[in-house]
Amino acid sequence: MPGKGIIYKGPLPKEESPKAKKIKTLIEEIPQTIPQQTQKEVLKTVEHIISNIRIGKAIEEEPLKNVIKQMVEEVISNQEAMLNLIKIKSHDKYTFAHSTNVCALAILLGIKRNFNKAEIEEMAIGGMLHDIGKVKISEDILLKPNKLTIKEYEEIRKHPLYGYEILNESNLSELPKLIAVQHHERIHRRGYPQGLSGDKIHPLSRLVALVNLYDSLTTDKPYRSKFLPHDAMRLIISQSGNDFPIEDVKKFVEDMSIYPMGSFVRLNTGETGVVTRINRYAVIRPWVKILLNAKREILYKPIEVNLVKDKERFIVNCVGEEVLFE
Repeated sequence: MPGKGIIYKGPLPKEESPKAKKIKTLIEEIPQTIPQQTQKEVLKTVEHIISNIRIGKAIEEEPLKNVIKQMVEEVISNQEAMLNLIKIKSHDKYTFAHSTNVCALAILLGIKRNFNKAEIEEMAIGGMLHDIGKVKISEDILLKPNKLTIKEYEEIRKHPLYGYEILNESNLSELPKLIAVQHHERIHRRGYPQGLSGDKIHPLSRLVALVNLYDSLTTDKPYRSKFLPHDAMRLIISQSGNDFPIEDVKKFVEDMSIYPMGSFVRLNTGETGVVTRINRYAVIRPWVKILLNAKREILYKPIEVNLVKDKERFIVNCVGEEVLFE
């Protein structure tokens, strides 16, 4: 059975109301792709790798590959369940959560595209370690709450090269190294660090680049608030043909949907719910678990509806998770 992961980790009232507690319970009861215990193991693995690199130790490949294999098996088994991305407010923990999310999304998309297991595992390692080069950049720059200077921005742009250098000292295959160095490249020489174009960027590096951008946009940063999933997808679509190949973006939207799993949405009926499953060829009509009725009252027995079949309901807009707790 799928595990029960934590979807919402944002701030709640200091003293949780009965309504807030009940909504948290309802969300946690939704079957999750990656169990909470595995999430903890992955976060611990990422943190351990980064800590070791900071003190000059090599990457321990066996624990890394073991946790990747575990994640792949669980996503294969539970891919129809809702993907539980980790949202951590503290910026010093951001890298750990972001690396885990990018890894999980890369696995899910690899499965949806029928990649073989070995290829998925290699891409997942690349997803987990894509930002590893940031260990060589000062936290004063990484956590700066306002605009970077030109010199600071130039330093940030070096992290893919730093990442390649770090991974090149390991016995990992070439694909994770390519993902690390290419995840900020864009098809018309608009990216960095090498200004590559077109086919010179590995297809799986482009896929991880899309996943990386999506998770980055939907996470709070020191210098901006997060985008709602729907708005993040709209921004990515706007970059189709400019930064990313049109076909890459088309497939990404089909796999993730305009309303990705975990999005909180309001329906035309006034009801509020969470997207639990994607209808790949009807991206604006996913499955939604309705948590609040039109009067904003909790449904103690939530209703799950497939909007492809339920013609009376449709999504009006995305909402922030805080709306559920008002």
